[in-house]
Amino acid sequence: MTVDFVKLLASKGTLEIYGDGIILGKQKYYQIRSRNDVGKSFGFWLIMLIGVFKMKKLSVLLLMIGILLCTATSVFADNAQNHYDKGKQYFKQEKFDMAITEFGNAIKINPKYADAYIYRGIAYRRTGQYDAAIRDYSSAITINPNSELAYQNRGISYVHKRQYSNAVSDFTRVLQINPNHEDAYYNRGTVYMNQKKYDLAISDLSHAIALNPNDASYYNNRGTSYLNKEHEINAGNLQNGQYDTAIADFTRAIQIKPDHANAYYNRGHCYYHQGKYDSAIAECSRSISINPSIAGAYNIRGMAYKAKGQYEKATADYKKAISLDPGNTTYTNNLKKIHS
Repeated sequence: MTVDFVKLLASKGTLEIYGDGIILGKQKYYQIRSRNDVGKSFGFWLIMLIGVFKMKKLSVLLLMIGILLCTATSVFADNAQNHYDKGKQYFKQEKFDMAITEFGNAIKINPKYADAYIYRGIAYRRTGQYDAAIRDYSSAITINPNSELAYQNRGISYVHKRQYSNAVSDFTRVLQINPNHEDAYYNRGTVYMNQKKYDLAISDLSHAIALNPNDASYYNNRGTSYLNKEHEINAGNLQNGQYDTAIADFTRAIQIKPDHANAYYNRGHCYYHQGKYDSAIAECSRSISINPSIAGAYNIRGMAYKAKGQYEKATADYKKAISLDPGNTTYTNNLKKIHS
């Protein structure tokens, strides 16, 4: 089974899981507003207060102090902001090492710059430095304990490290802050699916669908939860109720996104378990035509070919699946069974 994995909270894109490999999908980062303008106003208001006083010498002294403070705080804020803005530019250009440096410069000037920690954390994650990313998100949370963005991105980094319990805790915290956060329901539901907690996964993904009924990934992952639940609970018994429910979700995902390779593959998987081998072959072939790198699609098509007695085609598909995912023992065992 193939799922569309965790949505980036700083994005509206997905992480796709194929076997044990994580492949980053499209990303569209939210704008984060700077909060460094507060310091600029201190010196200004001090100067304004001077106008109240009539004492010449004291007012001149206070005026000079005010000008110095205004200048200093303005330079302080501007320098941190400038480094932050440069970091964002490098980030957009996917020059992540340079972005990390600039966000770090902003943090050196202003150690309370929560947004700089968050963006540097995302840049760290994009370069596979998950521990560093988690530290930055944690720093942002210390500064702003109600930051949805920090909790969500930290949860995603925990997913990369397969620390699923920590990820669930962070996604749950996002939902405590914002009960209508569809991405948090989606992410937590997908983690529950990985933990084989299928009822919890289905519940969360249904919440995500209620909040946004036009996201194909929500239906694909809920359908996968139904499929996995049916396959593991009723293995070999062909209890078709859950398969039909799963097929309906995969069909809806395809209606929303006609080139959804995962949904075609997953629907083909259901058809195989229902004994509809021609339909399984057609669905997997469609999936492969869209994305030739999904190993599971070759495996299921090979199983359907074998069930139809077409052993040469089955052998070719198993070998292709193994070439894409050499460590998968299911594929190698399927190939051995053909020649046994």
